[in-house]
Amino acid sequence: MMRSKRIQKRLFIIVAIAASLVIILLKVFSDNISLFLKPAEVYEMQSELTDEFRIGGFVRDLKFDTKTESYSFVVTDNQHDILVEYKGMLPSLFKEGQMSVVGGKITKCASNDKICFKASEVLAKHDENYKPK
Repeated sequence: MMRSKRIQKRLFIIVAIAASLVIILLKVFSDNISLFLKPAEVYEMQSELTDEFRIGGFVRDLKFDTKTESYSFVVTDNQHDILVEYKGMLPSLFKEGQMSVVGGKITKCASNDKICFKASEVLAKHDENYKPK
């Protein structure tokens, strides 16, 4: 009987330590996970999105403005479009029709029914068959 209680106590301590380690690891890794919102989700949560966040979707209507030296393009999920403006170098895999993730903030747009997005980073997504050039 005494031995059984000792084993139960040790087992409880081991389980408590393991659970604590799992909680700590989840907390550490959750800070490093970068998720993105689809354009439809951005339209639903527009009033709540005040800080920087990421959107993901397909690139359409890629243009370069020589006056401002910035790119403009649309990120879409084929339901909603978000007009994106970005000043900087685009990744080599970035092109129309490809999936992209863009980080930045919502800005004022000339059209009230659209969302404009000022990007601070642009990431090109590739499929699992990626082959460097």
